[in-house]
Amino acid sequence: MFREACKNTCAPLLLRLALAALFLTHGLLKVFQDFGTNWTTQMEPLHQALVAWSELAIGLALLIGFLTRLAALGCAAIMIGAMLTMGWQGDAIKFEPGPAKKKGFDYVELAFQKEMTVLVLGLGVALLGAGTLSLDHKLFGPRTPPAGEKTS
Repeated sequence: MFREACKNTCAPLLLRLALAALFLTHGLLKVFQDFGTNWTTQMEPLHQALVAWSELAIGLALLIGFLTRLAALGCAAIMIGAMLTMGWQGDAIKFEPGPAKKKGFDYVELAFQKEMTVLVLGLGVALLGAGTLSLDHKLFGPRTPPAGEKTS
């Protein structure tokens, strides 16, 4: 019973709310910059608004658990776009040899690490679904397992 509660309720809720907090925060900060059209110089205002309002909508959808898998895939798409346009400033991992007295390497640059983390989190939520504490569960009911899959 505890295992089922963790798998179907706690884990999806925790991941969903963490992702919602990130997207709501970033979406709101961007929307407050001239309705999302003036938060970077690297994109056209129309694209900026599209990203800003999408982040806000995704955050709200994840918060209440509505169309969760679609929202999580939107999150992944935004993160891929961020890595391609904003965060792909150099090598993914770049280290330089450290001083002679130290073994190993000095940290120099680790590009797009946050974007990659959020991308994987979004894909995890897309695969896991909204869980039982969600609007999806209330509107569409529980997920029925495919034929032959055991519910444990």
